[in-house]
Amino acid sequence: PATARWLAAEVGIIDGARSVLSGPELDRLTDEELDAVLPDVAVCARVTPAHKARLVSAFRRLGHVVAMTGDGVNDAAAIRLADVGIALGGASTAAARRAADVVLVDESIDGIVDAVVEGRALWVAVRDAVANLVGHNYGEIGVITGASLLTGSTPLTARQLLLVNLFTDTVPALTIAMRPPPDLDPETLLAEGPDRSFGPALHEAIMVRGIATGVAGAGGYFTGRLTGTVNRARTITLLSIVGAQLGQTILARPRDVVVVGSSVGAAAILL
Repeated sequence: PATARWLAAEVGIIDGARSVLSGPELDRLTDEELDAVLPDVAVCARVTPAHKARLVSAFRRLGHVVAMTGDGVNDAAAIRLADVGIALGGASTAAARRAADVVLVDESIDGIVDAVVEGRALWVAVRDAVANLVGHNYGEIGVITGASLLTGSTPLTARQLLLVNLFTDTVPALTIAMRPPPDLDPETLLAEGPDRSFGPALHEAIMVRGIATGVAGAGGYFTGRLTGTVNRARTITLLSIVGAQLGQTILARPRDVVVVGSSVGAAAILL
């Protein structure tokens, strides 16, 4: 236990407020007593494979999502019980690899942090791509429905509507989905995930993009109708909607050269 405490202090796992629990002490605790003391335990020392499995079960009972790392036969049971089992290294035992959900072949535990950061960043990219596609389409539907009801003519022809989707929902939307978000700070990305990224944040992004697209399209169409023919108004509407959507794409990744370049390229081709 003394060695475990020293090593844990060296790598920043333990502080003065948290304790070390040894295997013999663990044996003397009931499940209820273990649940009570576990939040104050930073390190467990001299534990058997059965102890490891019991600790994983206890953390899960307390509502935690548990990851278990290991490379030996004695870790296999706990790896299997954990929410995420991780076998460390290509040289880990076959039992550990079979029990694991993830095998780190480079034997570097830092890879776990990199994988979490990449996974959380993926949720951000998916949210931005979905918000673009769904929000823009809602805005287009609003413009077409509203203008058609008020004026009796459609603000975009079928061919123009296809052009809108061609210029905004292909390469620019794909770059948003495929490129990493600008802020890859682990502390920031910890807030991301399926519940956060596909919850209120997604709904808000869809609403903002839908309103921006709708206002731009409606403004372009009614301005065009007041100052010229229906065909002229439709051309202005097309440029307004595509311009608004490409502008939103750039604002989502203003420092990403690929995203900005694809949006500027789409605008140039349209013009």
